Amino acid sequence: MKLPSTFRNLILFGAAAAITFGAVVLVDRLYGKHLQSTTQNLLYPAYSKARMRTSEFDLVYRINNLGFIGPDVEPEKSSRPRVAFIGDSFTFGWGVEEEGSWVGLLREAHPELELLNLGRGGTHPMDHAQLAKKVLPILQPDHVFICLTSWNDLIQMQRILQVESGAEVLTIPNFHIESTGVSKFIERWFPSLSRKFRAPADINHRWKMEADWITTTFRDQLRSLNLSDQVRSDFQKGLLNPSGIYDRINEPNAETQLCENDSLAQLRTTIHLKEIEVECSALEIGLTFIVLPNRPTHCPECLSDLKN
Repeated sequence: MKLPSTFRNLILFGAAAAITFGAVVLVDRLYGKHLQSTTQNLLYPAYSKARMRTSEFDLVYRINNLGFIGPDVEPEKSSRPRVAFIGDSFTFGWGVEEEGSWVGLLREAHPELELLNLGRGGTHPMDHAQLAKKVLPILQPDHVFICLTSWNDLIQMQRILQVESGAEVLTIPNFHIESTGVSKFIERWFPSLSRKFRAPADINHRWKMEADWITTTFRDQLRSLNLSDQVRSDFQKGLLNPSGIYDRINEPNAETQLCENDSLAQLRTTIHLKEIEVECSALEIGLTFIVLPNRPTHCPECLSDLKN
C-alpha cells in the first residue's frame, strides 16, 4: 500500500529532524569533552557572563576559558613570564571593563608579561589562601601578587571569628534563579554549547530579590538608616549591591569595635598570609603582598593623619 505523499513527507521530515537533533547533541557532548580538557573553572564557570547595572555603570563581565576574568589563557605557560594577581573586587575591576582595571592597564603597558586577573568580589584573606592552594599548582605562575584591602579584610576576618566562636549570624538567603522556557530546554540538552554562548546572567535580578527580602525582614531598621534618596531608590530597584545595606543593619558597630580591638582579626589574617607564603615557597613561586590602606568611616582617630 502506497502512503500518501504528504504523510510520507512528514515521516521523512520527522526522521531528518530526529537525526539532526541527535547529531547536534553528539556534537555538544564532544565539544563538552574538549571544553573540560582545557577548562578548570578556577573561580567562575568558564565562559560565563553577567550583566551588572548600577546608577553609575552598565557592564557585562565575561569570564575566560579557565574561569576567571580577562582574555583566554592556555593552562601551560608560554615563553612570557606569568604573573598572577589574587584579590577582591578592587583587583577584579568593580565598575570598569577588565581592560580598564588596574591589572588590565598593567597588561596593556607590559605585553612582555602574561598577567592573570584572579580577583573576585567579596573575598578576603582566607579565600585568597584557599584560592592560592587551588590555582597556583595548576597555573604555575612565576610570581603572584596577593592584593589586600586592609580595613575591609579585617572587618571580614572579624565576622569569620564571630561565626567560628558560635555566634548566630543571620545571612541573606541564597536565591536560586531558575532558567525557564527555551533557555531551560537548551541548557538541558546542549549544556556545553549553551555554556559558551548563553546570554549574560542578570545580577540585578538577584539584587532585587535580596533587597525585597531585606525590606521585608528589617523594615524598621531600614527606615532608621540615614540613606540618601538616590541610595534608597537604587536599593529598591535592584541597582545597588544589598550587602552594604544588610551589613549596616546587622553590624552597625563593626567598624568601631574593630577600632577598639583588631588584634585577633590581624592574627587571623597573618595566619592565612603565612599559608600562602608556604604554598608559594613549596612551588618556588615569587610572592608579593600589596596592601591598599582603605580607611574606616566610623573611626575618626584613624583618619587624623589624612586631615593635612
